[in-house]
Amino acid sequence: MQLASTEPTGLKLTRLNHDSSWLVELDGTRLLLDPWTDGAAVVGFAAIHTAKLGRPTLPASTLQDLDGLVLSHPFADHCNAATLRSLSPDLPLYAPPIAAWLARRYQRFSEVHVLPDTTRGAPPTRVGNVELAWCRAAPLFDTTHNALVMRGAVSGTTLAYCPHAFSTGSAVTEAVDRILGGRRLDVLLASFTLLDLPWYLGGIANLGAEAALDLAVHFQPRFVVPTHDGPKVDSGFIAHVQRLVPFPDVAGGLEARQVAAGTLPDTVGQTWTIA
Repeated sequence: MQLASTEPTGLKLTRLNHDSSWLVELDGTRLLLDPWTDGAAVVGFAAIHTAKLGRPTLPASTLQDLDGLVLSHPFADHCNAATLRSLSPDLPLYAPPIAAWLARRYQRFSEVHVLPDTTRGAPPTRVGNVELAWCRAAPLFDTTHNALVMRGAVSGTTLAYCPHAFSTGSAVTEAVDRILGGRRLDVLLASFTLLDLPWYLGGIANLGAEAALDLAVHFQPRFVVPTHDGPKVDSGFIAHVQRLVPFPDVAGGLEARQVAAGTLPDTVGQTWTIA
């Protein structure tokens, strides 16, 4: 791993929990990504599904000098009511339409930016020194198998965040390729856990290790960082009908697929710097 200079360029990642919450510092711009550090994640009602984080977090409300809040989609472990209520309403919010609407129900953010669909040719949204693109899955009802791509306007450093993964060869992949413009991806944040739900609950939510490894083969990132794979305490109806298949050896899987990428330790509160 290369250490950055004293100039505010390049990428810093800080894990806030063992699920999928991050502080992303890119070319000096500090973005809070999918924060869930307080309370439970409830789907509808507690009896339907309640998830609690199994390990300590770095509370999002303690972070200072943030330039924006970024949400990927409206599920409660990404758009979390208790955590959003702990944040300042003056924090600029950047999110897809449904997530932006839901977040404003939890906290009356005064500055809301709805991210346009990059898969349909919309340009990225500028946030400080970051170009932020939402690459939307094709089916209208699919709010999860999308990607958020961040590019540093100064350094050109890139990060693709896909907490539920997506299929290569899809419109999302094509959109990410256009944003990268033939340049190698620097960091891929993706889930390697398979979360299989019954068809009446939407089917496979997290696509699992094979899909994540396919993305790594396609984009050939410098670093692969597992996200959305940490232990949680689940209860309710969905917890009884879901099938979870973790993938414990990401580094070994990358090696087997001949992907020359580094990985980062699963440590809350530690900051990694990538030049």
